[in-house]
Amino acid sequence: MLLLKRLPKAKFWKWSSYISECFRGFPVFRTNSEVQLFHSFPKRLLSSQTTRQERPQPASRLSTRESKSRPRKTVCQLVLDHFDSQYREELGKQWDSARNVLLNPHCWQYGVLLNRFSDLTGVQTHLKSLGYYSLLPQPLSASIHGPLECFVHKDAARLPSQRHHPGWLKQYYLLNAASLLPVLALGVKDGEKVLDLCSAPGGKALALLQTANPGLLHCNEVDESRYEWLLKTLESYIPPSVRETVTVTNVDGRTIGGSQPDMYDKVLVDAPCSNDRSWLFTPGAQQGELWLRERAQLPVLQKELLCPKKIRGVWSLSGGRCC
Repeated sequence: MLLLKRLPKAKFWKWSSYISECFRGFPVFRTNSEVQLFHSFPKRLLSSQTTRQERPQPASRLSTRESKSRPRKTVCQLVLDHFDSQYREELGKQWDSARNVLLNPHCWQYGVLLNRFSDLTGVQTHLKSLGYYSLLPQPLSASIHGPLECFVHKDAARLPSQRHHPGWLKQYYLLNAASLLPVLALGVKDGEKVLDLCSAPGGKALALLQTANPGLLHCNEVDESRYEWLLKTLESYIPPSVRETVTVTNVDGRTIGGSQPDMYDKVLVDAPCSNDRSWLFTPGAQQGELWLRERAQLPVLQKELLCPKKIRGVWSLSGGRCC
């Protein structure tokens, strides 16, 4: 989270403290139970919406193929040396624990965001049988987060991603649970006009639609390939009736303030950032060196996105892409 602009501090710290408490005590290193979860996740999670023409791959078969073909991540030493130099100075002793997490992909935590637009019969029960629990307990007022439901596991576990099938709505979306924080802080209400300025791959837009029914949700992504990814995400999770209120564009987000001034009630900005976790495993030193040069230019772009001249309203700004 980079900044909350025009948002009461008390509201931000309420959600920040709550999310931190939910993850208190999570281990950094645990035995990876991913393959076991792949095999144990019930096949009938997908069966209720399966048609003869569009039959999703059973979760157990999907998991076997993914676990066998997934390449082992290799650390780029050039990038790691740069991180050691920069973050040791900035974070001190805290860098040791952060470094351990970055170097161990199996301990990265994933939340399971349920899709209220899909058939969720039995899904919550099966997740709980696998050791998952709700990140947002019932005592927390539903008026704050609406029907949003996200499950996390006490261990570093990850369910298999569901495949895209035209006409079938996926039941859950995998994301870093901390990515929900800016969405919850924004507090979108029914009927409001919302701009998601850097929207791809679409996780925060999907989470936003789980909390409320905005009158307009404008999702923008400047990168062409990520724009296509965003379209596929929305098609996979949102029914046509809801997509009528969603606008998707492929333009430079820095121009929207001038072309559509005073149009939105609230703005969500997941500003492009260094994405350290991904680049640490870049395939070669040459790519790593190129990325380090580009990384130094990011603050200029971030400032231009976060300081538009003519977009007004409540803002929620996130650095979620570096998580």
